[in-house]
Amino acid sequence: MKMKRVLRAFTLIELLVVIAIIAILAAILFPVFAQAKAAAKQSACLSNMHQVGVSMMLYTSDESDMYPTLLPITSPINSGGDPYMPYDMAIMPYIKNTQIFHCPTDPGAFPNWMGQSSFWDGNYYSRKFKRSYSIVGNLDTVQSGARDTNTGIGIHSGFDPYPDSYNITSRSTTSFDEPSSSIILVEDWLDSSNSDDSWIGCPYGSVFMGCDIQEIPGRKYPPVSPADELPPTCTNTHGPGGGSHTSGQNYAFSDGHAKLMDYYRIRSNDYWLFKVSKPATAVSP
Repeated sequence: MKMKRVLRAFTLIELLVVIAIIAILAAILFPVFAQAKAAAKQSACLSNMHQVGVSMMLYTSDESDMYPTLLPITSPINSGGDPYMPYDMAIMPYIKNTQIFHCPTDPGAFPNWMGQSSFWDGNYYSRKFKRSYSIVGNLDTVQSGARDTNTGIGIHSGFDPYPDSYNITSRSTTSFDEPSSSIILVEDWLDSSNSDDSWIGCPYGSVFMGCDIQEIPGRKYPPVSPADELPPTCTNTHGPGGGSHTSGQNYAFSDGHAKLMDYYRIRSNDYWLFKVSKPATAVSP
């Protein structure tokens, strides 16, 4: 005689235990997956910045070791309306993929106030390729008490937000005392009002200069220590901009390498890493 096999169902308690175990595993694993995803984006961002830095080096090799001029005034093309040409247009012949200008962590929301007239190359208005990296111009420092011409890939004077093109001198790669310790590119997604204004073909956000150091995440605002203070000429500016990786931002150097650093590393010794001729004496903070 055959015995009938009785299938036993889960009890409510057993089902709740299984659900609880799944919930615990999810709580453990989901943050790990999120961290892994963020780390992958940060790594891709660093790789992209490195490629932009290499493209800058290729440009200088064809231009007598001179870096691109900071926002030169030249007639806009393809129905663009802004006469200031951003650096990405100068190095574009050395770029195989425009996506390298974009950090994957940068959300890149196109602002509704920008139109074709905001672009030097009007074709890029419809393409809307985000640019997450800015070249370094003259920053305000404590030592200079104003715009420091000892910073950046060129020397400029003039008005904000753009320099006067007639008072611009491009800088040679040989000008830097320590190329491996001199920042020429900054990961800078947003301005101080958290506006996504940096796009390929558009001059806005293409140069990191003046008091733009305020836009780098990581600085405590309001300040809680001297290291959180901006140079005196920048005291009336805003708090840090939004967006960053978990442990800092990416920076590219004059020798072509790129690395991740936190805000206080680049702030130390009066923005020493941005200075072309390295001061013999330390400046606090």
